[in-house]
Amino acid sequence: MASIVPITTATPNATAAVWTQDARALKLLASCAKNPPAGAYVHTRYVTSQDCHYSYTGYRAEALDAIRNEYARTAMQAAQAGDADAWPAFERQPSVTAAIDAAPLALIYAQAATELRDVLMTQAVACFTPMAEAA
Repeated sequence: MASIVPITTATPNATAAVWTQDARALKLLASCAKNPPAGAYVHTRYVTSQDCHYSYTGYRAEALDAIRNEYARTAMQAAQAGDADAWPAFERQPSVTAAIDAAPLALIYAQAATELRDVLMTQAVACFTPMAEAA
């Protein structure tokens, strides 16, 4: 049986300020957009209250959680080193569940933007075609 390398051994993408823009997370979120992972409601009872929330399960959700935790560690280290804005900036980032929920809409927007870019480029080049043919 092949050994499985934990995703937490990789380092966060240094150019991504938000964990959902990490190259690994983008691939996983695109996969989740096309085929959402299974999930379940999690019920937790406390002495005077209870909590109920929906949580995705499976490898992709766990891998996304590991990527998010890497960014959390990086933000915490930066905050401890004196960067007062690092942790509040991380706290404003989406949870794994919120990112998976938003993935289908983000994929639709990305596809629409790509199609729009192609149309605009075709129109922009079209006006220079007669000039190129005349030369």
